[in-house]
Amino acid sequence: MKLRLTSVFATALPLTLALSGCSNEPPPPPPKPVVAPSASIVAPKVELGVSIQSIALGTAIGADKRVVESTEVFGKNDTIYVAVDTSGEGQVTVKAKWTFHGDKNAADVGESFEPLYATGSTVSSFPLSKPASWPVGSYHVEVFVDDKPGGIKNFSVK
Repeated sequence: MKLRLTSVFATALPLTLALSGCSNEPPPPPPKPVVAPSASIVAPKVELGVSIQSIALGTAIGADKRVVESTEVFGKNDTIYVAVDTSGEGQVTVKAKWTFHGDKNAADVGESFEPLYATGSTVSSFPLSKPASWPVGSYHVEVFVDDKPGGIKNFSVK
């Protein structure tokens, strides 16, 4: 019987060692994937804009670029100013396009523009002059903000 007990231990010991070697702990769980923020977490883009508050015409402007005395009738030798008062915030281009209305058709007589970074109320002014005298008749100046129409002011030369 001694032999049998020894052979049982001899067989059981390698089997126990083999089983203990196979029973490793399970591997650690894989790292959690990094998730990109969803659209609802991203801050919304704030639209900034600049709009025209007023357009004034005159023969002189002050240090603040505003028309000193508003008029819509000019003399043949006057320099004509347009002052464009804007409000809002953003980087835009303000443009003034001057047109003469003749007997049968219209003719462009000038165009000016100013890049502008507005941070509230801002005034842009544009002069229009002619070395020779202006033809008598009807005119208008059209104002644009980033090539979008912003307003028209009619005037005449007498």
